Amino acid sequence: MPTRVRLLALSTRATISLLLAGAFLVVVGFFDQYLGWDVFPPQVEKTLTAIFASSVALGAFGLAISFAAGIRDSVAALEAMVGQRGGETEGTALVLPRRNAILWLGALFGLLAVTVLGLNFANERILRERQKSFKRTAAEAMKRLAPRWVAETSHLATPCP
Repeated sequence: MPTRVRLLALSTRATISLLLAGAFLVVVGFFDQYLGWDVFPPQVEKTLTAIFASSVALGAFGLAISFAAGIRDSVAALEAMVGQRGGETEGTALVLPRRNAILWLGALFGLLAVTVLGLNFANERILRERQKSFKRTAAEAMKRLAPRWVAETSHLATPCP
């Protein structure tokens, strides 16, 4: 097993994995939508849609990173070929130790997870505050409207069966 990881290989593998996950979720979504499945509750569907969109977005950025790393490696290879003719020798690709590559990936995914969880927490607090505000506004409106409602509905007969 190699102890060093090439940036281009890492980014292309990660991109392919993300795009495969997105493709899988698209297929599941097609079956859910067109066959009328009721397997996933609405919140789970929203979560799966978010995971799909994130996978595709990260895959697109991975594609851009792979493209940039490929150009960089191509330039380094050309420079090495020219350098070898002139007597110089250089490495041809950006290589990271496996441990550093795993740490970088872990840090990126950890940062993403912390960001999503933090925004989810903030969203929950905002929704709670909005609900409190709405209840307060509704109670104040009912205090003003209750006497009018009683006056308007008191002359109505009992509803028909």
